[in-house]
Amino acid sequence: MNNQEDFGPLEDIGMHLRDCNYPSEALITIGATAYADFGEKHYLQSGDEIFVVTYDERYSKGDIENSEDKVILHQKVL
Repeated sequence: MNNQEDFGPLEDIGMHLRDCNYPSEALITIGATAYADFGEKHYLQSGDEIFVVTYDERYSKGDIENSEDKVILHQKVL
């Protein structure tokens, strides 16, 4: 969220957060966007699992895996 730029179907999320005075909550949805080439050709299927992990960008990969200071969104497609 800190580094995503306005490119193709992506938007500058950091700018939106700043414009909204950094809200204390966020609604995060996941999946392939239909308007992107990848989303036109790839669909989630029953049994697929999706993970979104949010963390402080100062952590290294090992720190993230071992830390409780993260948020994990896990979704299984039925």
